[in-house]
Amino acid sequence: MEENQTSKILYDIDEGKYYTNESLIKGIINNHINTSDGRFDSDYIYDENGKVIMNEQYVIGSGKRAEVIRALGFSDHPSKAECDAAMTTINIEAYPGKRITVHKRLVGEVQEIFKLLKQAGVELNEYIGGYCFRAINNPTKKGSKTLSMHSFGCAIDINFNLNGFVAHGKPWTSGDDTKIGKIRTVNSPIVKAFAQYGWGWGGRYGDYMHFSKANGG
Repeated sequence: MEENQTSKILYDIDEGKYYTNESLIKGIINNHINTSDGRFDSDYIYDENGKVIMNEQYVIGSGKRAEVIRALGFSDHPSKAECDAAMTTINIEAYPGKRITVHKRLVGEVQEIFKLLKQAGVELNEYIGGYCFRAINNPTKKGSKTLSMHSFGCAIDINFNLNGFVAHGKPWTSGDDTKIGKIRTVNSPIVKAFAQYGWGWGGRYGDYMHFSKANGG
């Protein structure tokens, strides 16, 4: 989006409200809004006609992540509508009452991963996340134009109230706690369960909650 673009509107999907505050919108566009508990901003930017414009300057990235995204059927400049169409919301069989939205092609392995977590005695709380159309948004990648793997339904955040983002990979002082689903090391049964299906862990760069099909990216 050009900085001088007129009629910018922010739509907050959580509140169901539109905002026109220019400084707030600019902050979101530049990925400067982060929450302390590790949750990510999930607002979309629309023009005055209601068209999503955030994705127009965003890309899928390169390397392993791009290979995974293309293999899932996405174009190099996917729109929100394209991503929405590839998703489905499932009931997590191993955890009755829990639901998550992921790519349609990944439903089987996602169910199997959660079965492994259950077998390992991992407790899931309400802080789990899947699909969310947005750019990469963390304190070390402000202003990124690359869409998050969450935008493609191939990334999952586990218990993000316990497993936050730590800038520059600074280690936590406490260790793994399988019972409550806290992840701190590669020895965590949670990391191992995802790894069995080729999902990488974001803890290698400080994003302890995060798993994706692109080696944690």
